[in-house]
Amino acid sequence: MSKALAFTATAVFLLSLLGTLLASGKLNRPAAIAPNENRGPYIPYPAAPPATPRAPIAGQLIGAALNLYHTDHLPLYHDALEQMSDAGLNAVQIVTPMFQDNGASPTVELRRGKGRGPDMADIVSLLAHAKALGMHTMLMPQVNFTHPRGNEWRGKLQPKHWDPWWQSYHQSIDEFLAVAEANHVDLFVVGCELLTTHTPEHQDRWRELIAHARQNFTGKLTYSTTWDTYHK
Repeated sequence: MSKALAFTATAVFLLSLLGTLLASGKLNRPAAIAPNENRGPYIPYPAAPPATPRAPIAGQLIGAALNLYHTDHLPLYHDALEQMSDAGLNAVQIVTPMFQDNGASPTVELRRGKGRGPDMADIVSLLAHAKALGMHTMLMPQVNFTHPRGNEWRGKLQPKHWDPWWQSYHQSIDEFLAVAEANHVDLFVVGCELLTTHTPEHQDRWRELIAHARQNFTGKLTYSTTWDTYHK
């Protein structure tokens, strides 16, 4: 568990750096993938065949995170995977969003399309490519606010009624779990920095979700928290 948490912390730290480089265009790319180059149609990588077993995790995981939001530039994510593999990384964390308006929103949901979240086919494409490169994979859905009030973020969730929120969260996680299992993801993150749920009143909710995840996902499970709650 400690190794999984350490990998999560490392991946999240590297996420901001990699995302900044991709957004700024400072990540060195070969001429063949220049954004303005006239290229043929993009063909996604297929899902890994169901019979393919997970490779055992042996030794140290060295990885980074890809924040999968702007899937209108999906080829760049595949190029980034190639560069990560060439640099000697053997693991990748795919971070993908769920959305709600603000901390008081009654539910969380998947929103797909340009500038929003990726289609599941986009996630499958990247996971399959990473596996083809011999990389271990980690899938982390995380809650994002589209219209936060003040300094709100996912650590300040406070819906008026928690039952509908948990039901919608469970349904959203279910979709990602199905993708993770079908594509032999090594590590699945059941939650990310949902600090207001770190209380006794939510323990049964988490136990229920984790038990469900274990029944439907045969890889490893973990939870990603903030650096200042790691010791608790």
